[in-house]
Amino acid sequence: MPPVYQFAKIFSKYLPINLFVDRNNTLSAKFHTKVKYAFFYALCIALIDSFQVVNAQNRKTYYSLNKAMENPESVINLLISHNPDVNLHNLQKFINLESLRLEHCYIKVLPKSIEKLTSLEILDLRNNQLKKLPNEITNLKRLRVLLVSNNSLKRLPDGIEKLNKLIELHLDNNKIKHLPQDIIYLKHLKWLSLKNNKIKALPEGFGNYTKLISLNLKHNSIKTLPNSIGKSKNLERLNISQNKLRKLPKEISNLTKLKILNLNENNLKSIPTNIRNLENLTECYLGNNLLTTLPKSITQLISLLRLTLSGNELVKSDIDNLKNALPKCWVIFKNKK
Repeated sequence: MPPVYQFAKIFSKYLPINLFVDRNNTLSAKFHTKVKYAFFYALCIALIDSFQVVNAQNRKTYYSLNKAMENPESVINLLISHNPDVNLHNLQKFINLESLRLEHCYIKVLPKSIEKLTSLEILDLRNNQLKKLPNEITNLKRLRVLLVSNNSLKRLPDGIEKLNKLIELHLDNNKIKHLPQDIIYLKHLKWLSLKNNKIKALPEGFGNYTKLISLNLKHNSIKTLPNSIGKSKNLERLNISQNKLRKLPKEISNLTKLKILNLNENNLKSIPTNIRNLENLTECYLGNNLLTTLPKSITQLISLLRLTLSGNELVKSDIDNLKNALPKCWVIFKNKK
């Protein structure tokens, strides 16, 4: 019995409803005026749930490559993670594939035939042994999510800018030293993570991501941020901890939607005075830098709830004044020994 029929049958036991099914298997009901709207609302909810179940059943999802090969054109989602024996030589047959997840499959080489998956929107290659991605991967014009963290990538494929529908790109825990200049043309990115690589410099124009919400550059060797970082005006989370930053560009004050700023473990000697413009900042991490003073304007960050300053050479009296000025903020400070 469909979910909506089951629901209606149970509902009729507790309310004054005459429920019947005619010869055409059509559900009908007669009920009191006081309950008709409540019943109608509940009936709509059940119908929506029913449609969602049917829709999920129609979207072909496979967890076995062998099973999927029996009718490759019907496969929409192929989820074959944790399979060390996976054979990718016939990938091109899945012409309607939208999501491919190959996490933990010990893959060393991704076949060039990956470019034939022209409907692909999500590609998960995390936790493999890839040293590079084939340039052909940039022909996946519909790709929105690319996950390649925890591999051994040294560089990105040529033509990365052609993946211009990407909204999510994760490249954490690789061996990337250099980012191609063309990465700045991925204009639709919302989440970009390059944590724990070997990046020393960011390309000129890096930061021209007007839709970017989260940027993670933690644990690299970056010495400077380009002024263009100030153009990422929708940025809410910025993590540049464990790098080699000596100063911040004044343009960082343009990130007025920023909520979390992590600058722990750098070589910062000062903070820009115009940090006051980050009016939505709730968490700011400045621990383990070379700070001896803080700008007075930091007391104007009225949304701040957490401020970490430990591991700097700040004067305790300045910290006390800061605590008094920001009574709602949890100021964490322990001086360098």
